[in-house]
Amino acid sequence: MENYESPDKLNTWLARIALGLAVLVLVTAAITAYLRLRPPTTGFAAQELVFVTGQYGEQLDLVLSDASGRHTTRLTDTPDIELFPAWSPDGNTLAFVRASPSMVLGRGQGGPASPSSGIVEMTFEDKTPKEELLVNAEEAGLGAPAWSPDGRTIAFLTPAPQTDEGAPQVTYLVLIDVATKTYETVPLTVTVSMLQEAPSWSPDGGALAFVAYPGVFVGEGGDSQPQPPTASAGWVYDLASRTLTRIVEEASIVRWSPTGEFLAYATGQGDGVFLVRPDGTGVVSLIDQGHIFDLAWSPDGARLATCGWSETQQAYQVVIVSAETGAITVFPIDSVDAAPQFLAWSQDGTYLAYSLFAEGGGQLPEADLWLIDVQEGKTALLSDQPGMQAIVSWRPIVEEAEPTK
Repeated sequence: MENYESPDKLNTWLARIALGLAVLVLVTAAITAYLRLRPPTTGFAAQELVFVTGQYGEQLDLVLSDASGRHTTRLTDTPDIELFPAWSPDGNTLAFVRASPSMVLGRGQGGPASPSSGIVEMTFEDKTPKEELLVNAEEAGLGAPAWSPDGRTIAFLTPAPQTDEGAPQVTYLVLIDVATKTYETVPLTVTVSMLQEAPSWSPDGGALAFVAYPGVFVGEGGDSQPQPPTASAGWVYDLASRTLTRIVEEASIVRWSPTGEFLAYATGQGDGVFLVRPDGTGVVSLIDQGHIFDLAWSPDGARLATCGWSETQQAYQVVIVSAETGAITVFPIDSVDAAPQFLAWSQDGTYLAYSLFAEGGGQLPEADLWLIDVQEGKTALLSDQPGMQAIVSWRPIVEEAEPTK
């Protein structure tokens, strides 16, 4: 005789199975949510970044955060202004600008440099930050720092002291030897006006690319930001030969590709983004429209992120374009009164951070931090505290070597 279960008993079993599956689904969903939303753990998988927070013109400090923005550690707490953080390639040292509130980057634009103003390095031995002033602003000037690929040199651009009214405004390239704490100032026959633009290193560390006006100009009344009659150009400075070469006639931003094959640049005229070889040949159009505020290569050099104003869409937007295929992904900015700037990729290419400045045009001081999950195609607000939350530098992740046996 065959076994036969009553409908009531069968229904009871089915109900129990359904309940068990429901519980399993809920548990799985909870675990998945926890794994997706929990702050990054320490070690190789961590995604840490430093950004600037505070009130511009009063006090700006540096904060260390995870990619969720929920776990933060204040790195500085001074009456000065700390700006333009930049991690060393090994992720152990942070370089940044420190200036008194009365100063604006570069002398001649504000109050005198204080004894604490200059380029500062912060090391993290035993997880306790330690500071050291690498160069004093009164001696060497100020500018956004950029690390060489080998981590041995920090470079920045700065106007030289202008002691006499109407004297030529010379620009210096300052090269800091991190190991010896010494520096060299190289006078250039061009004029730099945007000191928040750090020079862009070639991947082999042999050259630097930057934007500057051709020639040395005289500012009225000692003004350190003269209005030259020509457009800014893209330049490459070769460290071995000590030669400066103009590679493009008009450029407002220039960024060296991590592959070293070419540089990306924008003209500031609303005609998009171009690629050019380091010798100035082979110019091709990558994006053919848009006023570009910033450019940032993904660490593998496969993608280029841009941000700016689209005349076609009549909106601010962040765009990611494939350097190989030209395929683009657009992340629109909802407000026409907030402009994106200071793009920064995480080392693994998962996240792209940008600073959204209020009042349009990317002007200080109001700004919020936003994060794009590139793989998911989603945008999230990282920090919206009052004042300025901006200018991200991602901490490089260096995998620890296996211990020798």
